[in-house]
Amino acid sequence: MDYKDRPVFIVASERSGTNLLRRRLTESQSVYLGPSPAHFLKHLYYQKPFYGDLSDDDNFLCFVRQALDLCTVHFSPWEIDWSAEQILRDFKNNDRDAIPLMHFLMNKYASEKGYQGYICKDNFLYEFALDIERQIPDARFVYLYRDPRDFVLSQIKRPGAIKSVARYARLWSYEQTKAIQACSRLASNGKCRWLSYEGLISQEKESVQGLLDFIGVEMSRNKNFKETSAIEVHDWKNINKPTDTANSRKYKVELSRRQIMIVETIARLQMGYLGYKTDYGSSSRISSLYAHIDYYAALFGKVFSKVLSKNVEAAAASEAAIRRKRSAILSRVSVNYRSDS
Repeated sequence: MDYKDRPVFIVASERSGTNLLRRRLTESQSVYLGPSPAHFLKHLYYQKPFYGDLSDDDNFLCFVRQALDLCTVHFSPWEIDWSAEQILRDFKNNDRDAIPLMHFLMNKYASEKGYQGYICKDNFLYEFALDIERQIPDARFVYLYRDPRDFVLSQIKRPGAIKSVARYARLWSYEQTKAIQACSRLASNGKCRWLSYEGLISQEKESVQGLLDFIGVEMSRNKNFKETSAIEVHDWKNINKPTDTANSRKYKVELSRRQIMIVETIARLQMGYLGYKTDYGSSSRISSLYAHIDYYAALFGKVFSKVLSKNVEAAAASEAAIRRKRSAILSRVSVNYRSDS
């Protein structure tokens, strides 16, 4: 089998265990590499028209340079010394578009690291999954989802986050709606497997084995995979540790009844579809009112705290430098995928 034409894409919301799954899949076999996410498609898929006609080499070189920046200006940078000119020569007759370029760069990096294919867990893959399948017909997909109440709890605990359960409940609902639609179509063609985060952490070996069977590789200990981070990142703080099998249903202790009701009211449709039962029911007018109060109070509180504080989210100099440089890149390419309200 030619694994370079059968990549694996993890479709999920952030804070749903994507980096954990990426790491466990890579550690459990020696065919696929799951590198640190460069988020090519998140930043470049919708930006293509603004680079001009990509059949013009100068325009395409600019597009490629931006893609390479996403790989290297990163808290866990790829170990590459590629130039845009080299990529232009090697890219040859491939379509000059975001998905073919992502596919080429991911395969090139995997090959240089001694692997035959790649695992991609970029953000917002639900936006691109069906187009990926069209352009890479043998691609395989994993839809990873998490209980929205624990998802919300994880989000509001992130440094600097707006502490609104309503905001993140709306985000979870929106993203699951998009992912369910895309992944249902992919599953009907045998190209997608669904997995809950709770199932992954409670039965990790069985879950990983099932996915390896699905993508057609044998389980074996991968001693060569190593991943280092240039800075300490909150979102990656646990992936170098053994899997926390008890990291679910923490919302029962850490969220209030009112907060849980808000999440269940907003997310009731998607929760039911994915098999999550509510604790307090939903569709209450009071819960809906609570949701609006919760969101705007949290938003005002964040703005107010920034005005008062001169040192919100103070970071180490090395982290700040990397973040500033990456922010300068993303300011030119980032796309707003949904409303926060």
